[in-house]
Amino acid sequence: MTAAILLLPALVLTMTDGAGAPHAAIAGEETPRVGDILAGSGFHLVTNPGLYGLGPARIGNRYAVVSGMLVRIDEKTLKILSILRGIDAILD
Repeated sequence: MTAAILLLPALVLTMTDGAGAPHAAIAGEETPRVGDILAGSGFHLVTNPGLYGLGPARIGNRYAVVSGMLVRIDEKTLKILSILRGIDAILD
């Protein structure tokens, strides 16, 4: 049996430099940046960090995959706290 994972676009809210109001960008069209806020359903929350060579996330943080990038996010706000690296496939 073969499994396929389809990465759907996620909505990423990016804080602007001007008035500070967030604007929406579709994941995949922009590289995620620290400070972006994930919304929608097109990102993947990592459930087994060890498969990615990571230890457990800090309390209050989660790992996620968005636009082919492994990121660390705040679990309540979904704000990207750090960009870890690009990945080729979702492993969990």
